[in-house]
Amino acid sequence: MSSNFHVLIPCAGTGTRIGGDIPKQFQKLHHQEIVLYSLNIFLNMPEIKTVWVGLSESIFQNQELRSVFPKHPKLRLCVTGGETRALTVLNTLDYLLSQNTDAVFANDWVLVHDAARPGIQAKFVKQLIDVVSQSKQAGGILALPIADTVKKSSSDTSLNRSESTIDRTGLWVAQTPQMFKINDLRKSIYTSLEQSLDVTDEASAMENCGHSVLLIEGDFQNFKVTYPKDLMNMERLLNKSLFKIGQGYDVHRLVDGRPLILGGITVPYEKGLLGHSDADALLHAIIDALLGAAGLGDIGQHFPDTDPAFQGADSGVLLQHAYAKVLETGYELVNLDATIICQKPKLMPYLSAMKDRIASLIKVNAEQINLKAKTNEGLGYLGEYLAIETQTTVLIAKIS
Repeated sequence: MSSNFHVLIPCAGTGTRIGGDIPKQFQKLHHQEIVLYSLNIFLNMPEIKTVWVGLSESIFQNQELRSVFPKHPKLRLCVTGGETRALTVLNTLDYLLSQNTDAVFANDWVLVHDAARPGIQAKFVKQLIDVVSQSKQAGGILALPIADTVKKSSSDTSLNRSESTIDRTGLWVAQTPQMFKINDLRKSIYTSLEQSLDVTDEASAMENCGHSVLLIEGDFQNFKVTYPKDLMNMERLLNKSLFKIGQGYDVHRLVDGRPLILGGITVPYEKGLLGHSDADALLHAIIDALLGAAGLGDIGQHFPDTDPAFQGADSGVLLQHAYAKVLETGYELVNLDATIICQKPKLMPYLSAMKDRIASLIKVNAEQINLKAKTNEGLGYLGEYLAIETQTTVLIAKIS
């Protein structure tokens, strides 16, 4: 029995019911395309040998859409899109067989997974692989037993009215992945389409040809994103925490001939902070904390000091750009607490103005911001008036 496992993701559809200007599988959940959630699961599973993604010609030729896929030795992008999902799967199976002429390859397992099921978890994929590969059945699928009472509605008017109650005993809702031998699945889909039989998923094609299919209990999170409300529900499931914490830190050397800019204001002093931008160490620490809380990296990734565009840049503008990125992830500031550490100058008289300036820059209430100024008790480079250090902690929350 073959121990090689491959994944096939039909990714050629347009998904018009969800709306938007691009196919639904390329729309974003938080800051990542829907298709990448499941794709990354499969690419990182040692059990999976290759992953084949079936694309339409128009999607493949769209550089912006094609570029979302990572460069990975397991990944194969194919122009195999058909008018229906079944045709895309069949075309992709034909293509991968043409790329692997070894007769043994046709007896490998293939797991077909919807591009718009981002909630799949590796443990359920592994369970499917283990159960099906050790059984004597032709294949199996992840599925959920129906728990709710099932009603059949009348369709004679625009209003849905209950016509009858269906016995739910033995009824399951099919999910993906669906796992079968490559050649068995190819022959079953081809035969079903040739005989104009209904092919709503891979299991139905196999059943049409007399094969029995195992049902392995899946997970409620593994639903297909079809409508806008599905997108909202999946966002909540994939981002379980309503709150996130970020920490920021920065330090800059004090030098002659530079203005001292902290918290977006100019502080009267004989020296200023050295840096590529205006060297506002407080705003830099706040930017780092906000980006960190949102999982967006750090200030150096977004505003590198090697880029001439940020030479002498206003850190207030950088803060606004960084916070806009946080808002795009669906989170907003709850509160911010920062400490400025320096021996000189005395900063207490300027903290209120800094607070107001920061609140104004990111359009939050000044009461959400707390600033403190500390000396370093004459110790180290801070105590010797050589630098100013800042530390920040922020709490962000999901926008309701």
